[in-house]
Amino acid sequence: MEHQDFEDIGIIHGSPSSDNLKAFQTEYHAPIWSGEKRSGALPITQRRSSMFRCLLRAGNSAGIMYFLIVLSLLFTSAFFYFGPAIYDADELHFRRMYGLFMVFNIVMNYILIIVKAKDSVYTQKSTSALCGLPDQSWRFCAACSHDVPPRSHHCTLCNGCILKQDHHCFFTGVCIGFYNQRYFTMFCFYASVGTGYSLAVMVEYVHTVHFNLTGSNVTQLILPVVAVKTFMGSATWSYLGIVVLINLAFGTCLMTCYFWTWQLLMIYRGQTTYEFHRGNITFKNKPMANFRSVFGSFWFLNILAPMVCFQNRGNGIDWGEYKYV
Repeated sequence: MEHQDFEDIGIIHGSPSSDNLKAFQTEYHAPIWSGEKRSGALPITQRRSSMFRCLLRAGNSAGIMYFLIVLSLLFTSAFFYFGPAIYDADELHFRRMYGLFMVFNIVMNYILIIVKAKDSVYTQKSTSALCGLPDQSWRFCAACSHDVPPRSHHCTLCNGCILKQDHHCFFTGVCIGFYNQRYFTMFCFYASVGTGYSLAVMVEYVHTVHFNLTGSNVTQLILPVVAVKTFMGSATWSYLGIVVLINLAFGTCLMTCYFWTWQLLMIYRGQTTYEFHRGNITFKNKPMANFRSVFGSFWFLNILAPMVCFQNRGNGIDWGEYKYV
């Protein structure tokens, strides 16, 4: 069951009561902690929940495959097929080095998103060295059966409560939380720059080799137009493949640019995507303090490479320095 369902009847926001449990059982026709054994087929709500989880897991797999395939196709084709056809040796070498720099940052940030996601999963051992916690700001998670810190939320796919959960990312298969948000933000930045750069190389190739992209010839980059011409025999299948890559690069560039811009806005506001859409939890602080909380003291160095040596400030559990409104 998703955490939204529990929150709607008030189970997560406080200690469970018999009234809350009855409300849940009445609405969803299923016991929670009563230990009641049921025979026969699963209730329809449980079957739907299982189907929904299967769809989410399929989305995880599809997102990861999309990233790996698109990244490989765009960069290898741009710098080893299209580039040699339009650039001389010196310029090609420079552009390949620039491309490798972007690929390095994309891949390293992608790996660190997944690796650091484990640190963002809250466990009760996380509070063993913290005094005075848990306190009244904590909530009870019905799925985990224990109290969880503010700003943490349960993820069905990750099977745990995520510290400062922003959202679940299907391109990496993990949740974006306190310890990996910095890497997700920089991954989106370099993915948008990298795919945009590949897009520019491919468009320049088409302009140089195939069409002078001025006036009505710009339509030669629109996938449906080229697909129709290909099936009618007025365009080649190889050119259709080039246009498919161009449209993939364009769509991926727009998508990752949007995600990067959105993350910067949320970090500036000191908010998560979950909090923004719910409108129920907001932690106020100065913008620079918010950036240091995510990127660490030398936050600007993350532009050059993933700064694993500089930890982000805080622990994702104690938010006492923030003003709760």
